Amino acid sequence: MPPTTHSKLGASGAYRWLACPGSVSLSAGIEDKTSEYALEGTAAHALGEECILQGIEPHELIGTEITVDDGTYGVSEGMADAVKVYVDFVNKLSAELKTNPSIEKGFHLDWIHEDLWGTNDASIGLPFDILYVADYKHGVGVVVEPENNTQLMYYALGAIGQGNPHNYLQVELVIVQPRASHPDGPIRRWRTSAKELQAWADDVLVPGIKATQAKKPLFVAGDHCRFCRALSICENVGSIAATTTGLSAKQVFDSEDVELPTVAGMNAEQRVGVYNFISVFESWIKAVKADTHEQMMAGEKFPGLKLVAGRANRKWASGAEKIVSKELGIDAFTSKMKTPPQVEKFLKDLGKDPKQFSEYVNTTRGTSVASESDKRPAAAIGAAAAFEKEK
Repeated sequence: MPPTTHSKLGASGAYRWLACPGSVSLSAGIEDKTSEYALEGTAAHALGEECILQGIEPHELIGTEITVDDGTYGVSEGMADAVKVYVDFVNKLSAELKTNPSIEKGFHLDWIHEDLWGTNDASIGLPFDILYVADYKHGVGVVVEPENNTQLMYYALGAIGQGNPHNYLQVELVIVQPRASHPDGPIRRWRTSAKELQAWADDVLVPGIKATQAKKPLFVAGDHCRFCRALSICENVGSIAATTTGLSAKQVFDSEDVELPTVAGMNAEQRVGVYNFISVFESWIKAVKADTHEQMMAGEKFPGLKLVAGRANRKWASGAEKIVSKELGIDAFTSKMKTPPQVEKFLKDLGKDPKQFSEYVNTTRGTSVASESDKRPAAAIGAAAAFEKEK
């Protein structure tokens, strides 16, 4: 059985430590702070597990609470909507293959290295044929692709097992991400072979592990830095904002009269450089703010900074609904119309045409800047956009 703690060479961080071997030793001893988004994701996974194993419809559990990390998280309609996509996919695949899925099953890749272990969300396999490995993503901000996904390939190795005892020939990696917009939809697949996965383990994973164990491991800054626990103490990330704008780290941090270039004055190379690392910039700034706040709460003084009271958040205490509604009746409550997707789902559940009110729905879509490697097609602009709209 795999250990119950998180692996320092875990699957979720493989994209980072394979790119930056030095991040493993630099992160050692730094507490992994769980965000509200991470807690919500953990609760969503727990909801999916319970629904699949118990044969429950996610919407039946709206209003209940899921216990995660010594706390509780309420099941909302939005969470149930998202998790249902995952539950339906696993149940449908299981029915098609006429075999039960493995849900939240732990594995240990000790046949590769003792520090490799983890837990698969869902896997379903047919011996001498194909293995499906599905990973549920509850997040919205980062769209995940299944092709050559290091986390999923790591998971697949765990599901296959040492020596491929079930003789799987093909492996299909599946990302289920209902809340993030993607041209291919919420369920995305990529198929490879068991032999190719083993070749990846030999040619990429094993050398990557050895690189993290070097006496002076290599540090490489990049998009993978944003989820690194050592972000706030890493000198490489601290200097990247300067280098992409043409300034040295020494100029930015030691001199008072150095200015960053104006936005209008930036050349194309500088702009692309900033966009390539914009997520790193944002994560680095967030890490600086969080670490500074934590130190000041512990009594540390920083000349020029001070702690101030935050905004007050008021919410009803337990039992307030009964007392207030008794006095104010219906005036104590507010209501609003369901969103178009919620109405469509409701109509579908009633066996009616979910698009019957489509003529009353206004759809708007903006644009955003993305890397050329992004899977989404380039948006039409200007006259071309008008032509597309008329079609």
